[in-house]
Amino acid sequence: MVFKETRVKDAEAIADAATDYECDLPKALISALHIRIHGTGGAGAVALAYTMLTNVRIDTDGKDTKPMDESSAQLARRSGILEGIPQAPTSSAGAYSDIPLNLYFGTEKRDKRMMLDLRGCSKRKLKLTFDAVLVAATRFAAGAPKFTLIAVVWIGNPPIEYVGKHIRQEQILSQATATGDFGPWYNTPLYQNGQLAFLDITVSAVTTVENVELTAKNDKISLINEHFRDIMGRMNFERHLDTALTLTAYYDWMFLDRYKTQIEELPSCDLLEDTKLVIERGATTTTIVLCLGTLVP
Repeated sequence: MVFKETRVKDAEAIADAATDYECDLPKALISALHIRIHGTGGAGAVALAYTMLTNVRIDTDGKDTKPMDESSAQLARRSGILEGIPQAPTSSAGAYSDIPLNLYFGTEKRDKRMMLDLRGCSKRKLKLTFDAVLVAATRFAAGAPKFTLIAVVWIGNPPIEYVGKHIRQEQILSQATATGDFGPWYNTPLYQNGQLAFLDITVSAVTTVENVELTAKNDKISLINEHFRDIMGRMNFERHLDTALTLTAYYDWMFLDRYKTQIEELPSCDLLEDTKLVIERGATTTTIVLCLGTLVP
């Protein structure tokens, strides 16, 4: 009974005119997915970026029908926060170039406690959406884009540490640029038998962003009440990030005991209702993007 790296796709061609790509995931307990879009760079000043992948989504017919629905930039940011080193595309005119992306369904690589269970699913689609075709002078050469996918799966009976859950990851809000306080916002999704894992708050300008407050049950339960910069600073310091983030406050309910215990103490979605989020911001225009992680069966 071990983790095994399974090659799901091996340099499969992506059509020059394609604006999306999809493939089936294995029927397995999946700890992580390692994506690589790669090939020869175009003839111009190649500048590959995660923003070229506008959406990464997984669709299933299991209990959680959409365990992942985020942009590649958000997923790359979380991967960097978990591992301490940010990912970066490789860009080179006329030579090897790539966009790599690591997706984790737990809180670390090879997490025995939390894995995406697709063993009983007939529908197991990974879907990528691009911002435009990937072939251009500043992207990939004609006929060059390829897709490689490695799934880290558990072989054998589930480990005793497995809790039968994974972290569902989704973008829940992208608010257009504005000034003044954001909120109250009452639409944080709550899932039956779910537990709050993390809230990723990213802003376009941090200059006048102040306090973040998330409550439930008509303000009787306080989930977050802290300055944006304090959350951001603690994230950068405690996680030993190789490159400090300056626009993201990653509030992590699972950052206890370096992830190893206390899952049962996470906020239970079944006990929360009437959530309210308020983010104080001043005169500087600021777009807000919220990504939510929920531990779900």
